Amino acid sequence: MKKVNLILVILMGIFLINSKSFFLQAGGSFNNLLQGDEYLAFASKMPEVKGGMDEITKKLVYPEEAASKGIQGKVFLIAFVDEDGTVSDVRILRGLGSGCDEAAIQAVKSCSFTPGEHDGKKVKVKMSLAIPFKL
Repeated sequence: MKKVNLILVILMGIFLINSKSFFLQAGGSFNNLLQGDEYLAFASKMPEVKGGMDEITKKLVYPEEAASKGIQGKVFLIAFVDEDGTVSDVRILRGLGSGCDEAAIQAVKSCSFTPGEHDGKKVKVKMSLAIPFKL
């Protein structure tokens, strides 16, 4: 049993070392990955789009280039929502290209959100969204 525990600890150490070097090579901060930054990844009450996801869909302008190429799918992104419900930044996790990524960013930034709350206080929250593009 002690051997199994020792092997697990060694494997976890190797994984963490490899993960750290991967994130540092990608320009990331390993401490931010583990500890977070000023934006919480989870809050007791997560931000919500005022009007729901339909509001984002209404503001979404399908790019002509994407439409002419028949591009469909989802743009996955992270929206950084401040304490007042405004979106301060949007980062693409997986895009579609042909203008869809930019259109998704514009639609999300133009929407209002209810602020996230944690322990009774309004907080900054980063949240993931999937923005659908369908012809």
